[in-house]
Amino acid sequence: DCMIATSTQDVRVVDGHAVIVEAAVSLGGRRQGDGITVHRFANRIPMLFQPGSDLTVKTCNSAPPQGVNWKSYKIDKNSHKVGVYVSICSTKIPYGGPNKEYIGDAHEDLKRSVRGAIMSCCVQLKARLARREALKLQKERRKNLQKYIPFVTKSLSGILETMVTDGCAEAVKDDAGVLLAVRGFEDKSISDSTLQHKLRNFVEEA
Repeated sequence: DCMIATSTQDVRVVDGHAVIVEAAVSLGGRRQGDGITVHRFANRIPMLFQPGSDLTVKTCNSAPPQGVNWKSYKIDKNSHKVGVYVSICSTKIPYGGPNKEYIGDAHEDLKRSVRGAIMSCCVQLKARLARREALKLQKERRKNLQKYIPFVTKSLSGILETMVTDGCAEAVKDDAGVLLAVRGFEDKSISDSTLQHKLRNFVEEA
């Protein structure tokens, strides 16, 4: 099970050159290890060396306000499988060293853009995680309710049988639903299987 969100930030100007930051954040995936794995790109070309000095890596690993507060997005950066992909595109990439092996963190606008791109992806993932959790809880609730259907059916059947035996139809004539159930149980048009079927439908729709 894998979720992916993407974001492209507005154009920024760094040292007189236009810069665009593109980002993607993934959760899960068979090949992804636990924790955060950062993939860096300059003009969409992978950067493989000096990750510890790179702006993106520092942003992912630092605490706010310089970094990302992963917990606020329901993401555990230690146990979840998080992939962060950031590409910085420009006619002049703001490298941080002479060997062009990492992106420097000297430019505040660029730092805000990288952080903003990652957080934009995280906002999307948070919404998806919330929906998935809600569906999971709904499924568990439905499963728990279904376990009690046979017992509730037996109880309702006993109540209706007693009402039929005691001739209670007149007493409940003002409640159309109850009266219909009593009459149905009396003429055998409503059985235990009917009650169970109705209860299952109710649980499915709840």
